Amino acid sequence: KTGFFNGKILARRLDFTGRGTAAPDPSLGMDEVGLPETMMWDMYSPFVIKNLVKGGYSAIQAKQMVENKNSRAREELMIESNRRPVILNRAPSLHRFNMISFKPKPVEGTTIQVNPFMEDGMNLDYDGDALQVHVPVTAGAVNDAKKMFLSNNVLGDRNPNERLWLLIDAVI
Repeated sequence: KTGFFNGKILARRLDFTGRGTAAPDPSLGMDEVGLPETMMWDMYSPFVIKNLVKGGYSAIQAKQMVENKNSRAREELMIESNRRPVILNRAPSLHRFNMISFKPKPVEGTTIQVNPFMEDGMNLDYDGDALQVHVPVTAGAVNDAKKMFLSNNVLGDRNPNERLWLLIDAVI
């Protein structure tokens, strides 16, 4: 498990994922999820290091800044987490609404905090259910994740005109 193929090729995908137990937090917005801060540092560190290197720091300095959780690295973490939503998956994925994207918000502790509004759609209860967290890497994946926000799929997902008519019918 320490060879080049395993270390450089197979392990890369694991850098952008996390797993944790779900807990309710009604103070979160519909499109927000509370991620443990250590999980956010682990998942977003390649992007933070890249941004710090583009900002003029050497790669070694950028890595040390992330390891020390420097204030400049923390700013880049917040910028990158606003730019890249996370995708939550509740296994088993029986339908496409088991994968929903959210804007991450750092929280203390080790549990993933979710708005109770989304628990029915993902068949989630709080007796130890685990959620998988994925960070989209490419620009296309980020755009797709932004379309998967819960607020975009509450009333209907087929076309925007249908949503408009559903809203009009609800008002009348």
